[in-house]
Amino acid sequence: MHIINVLNEYNIDFQCRKEVSLVVEQIIDLLAKQFRIDPASLDADTNIVEDLGADSLEIVDMLMAIEENFGITVSDEEAMTLKTVRDVADFIEEKKQ
Repeated sequence: MHIINVLNEYNIDFQCRKEVSLVVEQIIDLLAKQFRIDPASLDADTNIVEDLGADSLEIVDMLMAIEENFGITVSDEEAMTLKTVRDVADFIEEKKQ
C-alpha cells in the first residue's frame, strides 16, 4: 500500500508539472505575439524585462493579456514579482487553484 501512495504522489506531481508546462507554452506564445519574435527563442527562464527589453507599457499590455486569457487578476504588488516566463506560469497556476 505504501508503494501505491508513492506512485500516486509522483503522478500528481507529474500532472502539476505537465499543467505548468502547458501554461509556460501559452505564456511563450503570448509573448512571441506581443513582441513579434520567434517563440523558439523563448523558454521558461526568459526574463521579460532583461531579455525582451519590455518597458512599462509593454508590461501592462502583457498583464492585461494574461488577465484576459486566463481569467485572473494581477495586482500591482503581484506584477512586481513576475520576472520570468516561469514566474508568470507559476503565478497563474497558483491563482487558478
